[in-house]
Amino acid sequence: MTARHRWFSLLAALSALALTATFVPGQSANAAPGDTHYGVVRDIYPGILGSFPFGLTVAGDKLFYSASHPAYGNELWMTTAGGTTKMVRNLVPDTDGFAGASPKRLIAVGSRVFFMGNDATQDSELYVSDGTAAGTRMVEELNPFDDADISEMTAVGDTLYFVLTDSIGVHSLWKSDGTPGGTHVVHPFHGLQDPRPQDLTEMGGLLYFTAFLDPPGPAAGRYLWRSDGTAAGTVPIKRQNLVTQEMTSMGGKLYFSALVAGNPSDSELWTSDGTAAGTHLVRNINTTPGQGSDPKYLTPVGGNMLYFVAGDSSFDREVYRSDGTTAGTRRVRNIRSAGNSFASELTDVNGVLYFSAQGDDFRVELYRTDGTFAGTKRVTPAYPAGSTDPKELTALGDLLFYRAKINASQDQLWVTDGTTGGTHAVGQVSESSELSPGDLTAFNGDLYLRDSFDAADNPYGTELYKVTVEP
Repeated sequence: MTARHRWFSLLAALSALALTATFVPGQSANAAPGDTHYGVVRDIYPGILGSFPFGLTVAGDKLFYSASHPAYGNELWMTTAGGTTKMVRNLVPDTDGFAGASPKRLIAVGSRVFFMGNDATQDSELYVSDGTAAGTRMVEELNPFDDADISEMTAVGDTLYFVLTDSIGVHSLWKSDGTPGGTHVVHPFHGLQDPRPQDLTEMGGLLYFTAFLDPPGPAAGRYLWRSDGTAAGTVPIKRQNLVTQEMTSMGGKLYFSALVAGNPSDSELWTSDGTAAGTHLVRNINTTPGQGSDPKYLTPVGGNMLYFVAGDSSFDREVYRSDGTTAGTRRVRNIRSAGNSFASELTDVNGVLYFSAQGDDFRVELYRTDGTFAGTKRVTPAYPAGSTDPKELTALGDLLFYRAKINASQDQLWVTDGTTGGTHAVGQVSESSELSPGDLTAFNGDLYLRDSFDAADNPYGTELYKVTVEP
């Protein structure tokens, strides 16, 4: 055995000890309700590098993610609701800790997770896992010669839908139940223009998407489609050329931004109940001919109100709300009185919308709104270093966790209850990295995330951390 392999064997032995959280920044011996405790879940890759967990995805009572181990490389790991953290399966045996299956693009489908991963030849294929070694496997080799070109992975019940592009450029809608026999094409799409199905969205147990009419002809154009998973049941709904973006569902209706044929810049908010008659424009927000309000970040809040960012005839982009009617679609508040507020990161926290925006002081800060003018206000207090630039807004009960900038090169985890006084930092300052803190995910009543700390007494690299809030 070489010295290098003896070193990796030693690291593997250390990691097998299942180290528990010993570095807990900011934890108090006299905990009070609302106090937060921050600790590493497991030191998967001992040393200053860490396992770099990515793609945190909740499926049933398990949290799945990819992580690197010194003996196995980058593989699928999970943490259960009961607190067990382990590698699910060594899919691609590795001898030096640098390869592995490298799982990515994880998506929960029922209680299982589907993901793209490398096979033994390092070609990317579709995998599935139920959290057991036996139930973690390649679904089917969809491209035996190269990477499987898969996009638009979308869950409908216990079925995964996706778009597969073959070696000659044919885009097809596929479905999979996780078995080879249950993985097959639903409908192929052809055309001189890009016929690829896009914006796959579930509503009422059916799949909706946009794609060019197939086969192409005089009525060629991108239409709204519906599929029940069968070839016969995959049909266009609205025979109108709608180039849609950012489709979402709320209250039994689809909402999307659409470009109307003949007006390539006139993008506005549309809705559909899944029928041709029920597919129509909600409101023409920007009435300037040929302009369009270009709705973005469509976010359902509380199950009955849609929030989004759009621009009116003055070209100022602000947060809007809509109940699906023309009269009920309006701007919430002009955050920046002269210019763009650059609102983004729209997030529902128990019926209240939180978002990031730039105010008149040019600081990018955290805001919240209940949909009224008076109820729209800035949350974050003034910070000497400048904009906190909130990112990765994540709800945990009535609290919101997010990543905030504390100086030009470092970020930190923050939490808020919606009040300025209840908005503060959690833990310590993260290392100077665009990756930490990251992948904020609510699971089993706690917050999980990838983080690393720039502290002399921190024995860990970039690992999986957990934040617990005292009840």
